[in-house]
Amino acid sequence: MGWNLTGVGMAQHFADVIQHNNTLIELDIQYNDLGDEGAILIADALRYNKTLSVLDLSSNGIRQQGFKHLADAFEGLTALDLCFSGMKLPDAQYIAKAIRNNKTLTEVRLFDETSWREVGWELDRLRQQDKRLRYERNRGYRRLISHE
Repeated sequence: MGWNLTGVGMAQHFADVIQHNNTLIELDIQYNDLGDEGAILIADALRYNKTLSVLDLSSNGIRQQGFKHLADAFEGLTALDLCFSGMKLPDAQYIAKAIRNNKTLTEVRLFDETSWREVGWELDRLRQQDKRLRYERNRGYRRLISHE
């Protein structure tokens, strides 16, 4: 479902799929311009879904309010992609807290190189605290992955 540039209007449909589908394990909705409003709908739906384990929300124009809601809803995910979101420091702090509190996440792709220069230290501090995580740099983005 990625790369459709559907906008926030489709966010409710994506949220319905996440909330009511108990067989879906992976969902790619990158590049849909969901913004904060769409991210909040997705976050609310994630609280009900116990089967989704991989979610790609990269390049959706999500900002502080969206990241704040998403950070509280990641329980159960094993892989998450929020890359190319233009993440700023407050966003990184919310996400770092979510990763720190979530022991199921084993791969988190977060930063393009531009974002990394501003907020990478927040995730570096997290990596130092959580020995499960290591950095991997690949094709212009950085990710944290579990090495257990």
